[in-house]
This record gives sequence, C-alpha cells and structure tokens, in this order.
Amino acid sequence: MKPIYFGLLLAFSGIIISFLIKDWDFIYIISGTVSLLAIILAGLSIGALADGERSRVKHQSENETDRKRQLSSTTKILLVGLPNILIAAFAYVLLKVFS
Repeated sequence: MKPIYFGLLLAFSGIIISFLIKDWDFIYIISGTVSLLAIILAGLSIGALADGERSRVKHQSENETDRKRQLSSTTKILLVGLPNILIAAFAYVLLKVFS
C-alpha cells in the first residue's frame, strides 16, 4: 500500500502546485510525466524493453528469488504510477473536454 500512497502524494502535490501557480493544465502535465516515467522504469525493471537474446540469457541466469524480487519491484513502480495515470486522465477530460 505504500507505493499507492506515494503515488497519491505525487498526484496531490501536482494539484497543489497547479493551484499555487494558477495553471490547471499543469495537473495533467505533472501526473502524466510521473505515470510515463513509472511505465518506462517498470519496463526497464522487468526487462520488457530488452531484445530477445538478452532476455533469454538473463532469464536462464536468474533464479526464482531474483525473479520474484524483480516482479515485486516492478509492481511497486507501477503502483506509484497508477494514481497518477488516473489523475492525469481525469484532469485532462475535465479541463479539455468540458471547458
């Protein structure tokens, strides 16, 4: 649950910064950037962005504990990005479509 709370903290800090500078477009810029970085870091962490040969060699050299640790860290990174994706999408729809 801590990664989700950290993601919410980042999302709400973007909302507060947008309120302070009075630029509401900044909400989905901050949240979108955080969520994009989380997706890229999760892809790098799990090895999804590597080519097939590198993935195969890495998979053969790892043991089960390393794979579980890697999956756990990737899940935590994605959980940080999840609230930011939702806030960015909600803010974009609210600010761009309905205004």
